Amino acid sequence: MGSENCWFLLLVLLLECISTHVTGVKRDILSTKTSYLWSHDVTSPITKNEYTTVNFKGRTCTAVHVNGIFRHGLRYPSAGDMRDMTLLQNKLAPNVRNAKYDFLKTWNNTYPIDKANFLHDMGKEELHAIGSRLGKRLFSLIDGNMDTIHFVSSSTQRTKASAQELFSGLSLGVGDAQSTAITPQINDNLTRYFDMCKLYSSSVDTNITVLKEYSSFLTGDLFRNVISANEARLGLTNSSLSADDILMIYKTCAAELASYNRSDTWCSIQTDDEREILEYASDIEDYYLRGYGVPINTAMACPIVQDLVNSIEHVIHNHNHHLNYSVAKFVFGHSDTVTHLANRLSLFRDQQPLLASNFDVMRNRKYIVSHTTPFSANIVFVLYNCHQGNGRPLETDYILRLLVNDEPEALNCGDSICRYVDTDFRNIVGCNFDEICRNDNMLSGVIVG
Repeated sequence: MGSENCWFLLLVLLLECISTHVTGVKRDILSTKTSYLWSHDVTSPITKNEYTTVNFKGRTCTAVHVNGIFRHGLRYPSAGDMRDMTLLQNKLAPNVRNAKYDFLKTWNNTYPIDKANFLHDMGKEELHAIGSRLGKRLFSLIDGNMDTIHFVSSSTQRTKASAQELFSGLSLGVGDAQSTAITPQINDNLTRYFDMCKLYSSSVDTNITVLKEYSSFLTGDLFRNVISANEARLGLTNSSLSADDILMIYKTCAAELASYNRSDTWCSIQTDDEREILEYASDIEDYYLRGYGVPINTAMACPIVQDLVNSIEHVIHNHNHHLNYSVAKFVFGHSDTVTHLANRLSLFRDQQPLLASNFDVMRNRKYIVSHTTPFSANIVFVLYNCHQGNGRPLETDYILRLLVNDEPEALNCGDSICRYVDTDFRNIVGCNFDEICRNDNMLSGVIVG
């Protein structure tokens, strides 16, 4: 057995251990705080070069480029969340009367403030696993070409470190022990364009009315029942829980699972059924802050779409003319980056919007953040050349495969593999970011739809 296969087997065994250590808690219902390792299987068997070639309408096509857009890996809690954990413990500890929750009296907040928002060890494991699987599946494309791969990230530590971990995983996947470090290109205009969109700032980011459905859900019967159940379970005296307290217990549960694999502390305060209600609350919030709930969340994705199309067409041109090009480009952004791109590709779109009133109807919804955009969520395109024989390939000889979180996903042609010329990218790419964001004209009020 080759050394790269031995290392891959050890990684699989480690990840199986991580995935199965926590019992009694359904881990894939923690919305934006869900680890990729909890909601997606990175231990299933894969085959060397299984993505390197594909049969398309009787033609054998060979991968010439892979392009991926990633959310950073699981991170440490923010400084604000670290502070709020301690504040909530101080509120609960003197008032808990159920001995099962005496841990609240002695629990120490050991999350390091100097690592707030930094990439967590579990986030490193996520990207390393994804990279090693991708490297093995595209072995012949990646092997020997590691130095041509283009990595881009935002200016945050967690995205830069995520790029490094994916690179390390790719190196493992192809058995390239010589490749050890990279310095990603920093490009906030590409990865954090939403910070530069005035219409988004005025109509979404600073507009509390956009979250009216979220606010309604937090004051509705389902959420109030969760509050009452948690209060009764803790046996609180001289104190009550707010909606923010309930959501902080939910967040702290996720942090405890990620950092310590502990399901017997904060996670024990809530049941899985209750967490599914809290997940829906979080998904409603995400739907309007990042998803289909407000049109600008789809329209302003044009920088990332333009970059994707330009990269693919550059590869096609250079491949046709026997010029050098990057065999891969990987962009590391944030949940907004991946969600906005998913919006533009019409992924995870339900027939109904997420509302305060339709929890039961939407139980089987497509827009479920724990699975669509957990930490390390990724949208990956593999470009193939199907040209056979002499002569220069035509544009119609190139096909595109879409993979979302390691699974095939349909493009607009109705299949996960389409001729590149049949995709609607050319229609999507024609956009003016400043015009869409009305950056010369700050507006007030929300755009709904």
